[in-house]
This record gives sequence, structure tokens and C-alpha cells, in this order.
Amino acid sequence: MRRCAGGVILGVVIAALSAGHAHARPPRQATVIEGVGMAGVRIGTRAPLDREARPQRVTSGVMRAWGPVGLDGFCFEGSSCSWAVPGGGRVTVEIGVLDDRVSQTMTTSRAWRTRRGVRVGMSVGTVRDRYRGERRERRLEFGPYGVVIDALVLRTTNRTTAFEIRGSRVVAIWVFATRP
Repeated sequence: MRRCAGGVILGVVIAALSAGHAHARPPRQATVIEGVGMAGVRIGTRAPLDREARPQRVTSGVMRAWGPVGLDGFCFEGSSCSWAVPGGGRVTVEIGVLDDRVSQTMTTSRAWRTRRGVRVGMSVGTVRDRYRGERRERRLEFGPYGVVIDALVLRTTNRTTAFEIRGSRVVAIWVFATRP
């Protein structure tokens, strides 16, 4: 009887721990810090990615708590990793294949906001008002895949924040390292 009870308790503990990982996700709400990163993930920091694991996962740092990568458990081209955000939207992080350093982050979650309150779904006019004099409007091409977006751009020394625009609304917020 005692042995059986111990086995049941051990089974319950293992199930609880497994369930915790199954439900691990990025935070529902997060802050985008212009030119720095988002949800505690900073451009330039290391995010060791276990590319051999199935599903793939970041092994330390903030993103470790986010659990397995993506819907199908892998990073596109071994470096562009994406997670569903509770409540809707996604967060995508570009992790260098050679050095495991974060080079860009992007979110489509409406609950993730900049320090000035800009979020996905807001109008271009709101972004212009909140970043008066600090932004440029242009077509932007970046990343290893040559992504082209129409954006309102905030540029700091070696980093950029871009508000991707379609129609008259923000559809994504990007923070990435720029080449000098």
C-alpha cells in the first residue's frame, strides 16, 4: 500500500511538472523597450538554443520559461523562432546560428506595448503623435531573408525599432540590430 501511494504521488508530481511545460508561453502582456528589446529579451544577449531537441527550446535566460518553440517545435532555418502569445499574436526572435545571440525580435500581439503605449492595431497617426520628431517613414529591408516592410522607424546608435504598417494600422513591432 505504501509503495503504491508513493508511486501515485510521484506520478502526480511528474504530470504536474509536464503540464507546466506544456502550458509555458511568453507573457500575455509585455513591454517593448525601443532600441533594446521586448518582454525582457534584449538585442545582443545570448539565448542558447537546443537545435537538436524535438521540440527545440531555448535552454537559459528569459525565453527558457516560454517552453518549446513554435506550433510545430522548430525554428525556421534553425534561427527564426516563434511562439504563440496567450490572448493572440506571436513573438518571433532571430537567434544567431553561430553565436546564439538575439539579433531581432518582432511581435504581433495587441497586448504588448511600447513604453509610450503603442501596440499592434493602433493607427499610424497615433504612432506619429507619440514619437513626434523621432521617427522616419520608409520602406525597410532587413534580416537574413530580406524582409521588406512599410514602417515608421525609430533609430538609435546600432539598433532600430520599426512599426510595420499595412493600410493605416500597425501590424507588428520590430526591434533589431542594425549594421553600422
